[in-house]
Amino acid sequence: MYENLPVAVSLLAKQGSDAFLLNVVESLYGTLKEQVEITGK
Repeated sequence: MYENLPVAVSLLAKQGSDAFLLNVVESLYGTLKEQVEITGK
């Protein structure tokens, strides 16, 4: 993990190859993390 993202995603971001995909992954990750936290309570 690097900055709360899987290393593969971080490498894509560093190369600047697909900013849109990175934004989608970040959004989904945040949403899924919230759902897991809510479910865990």
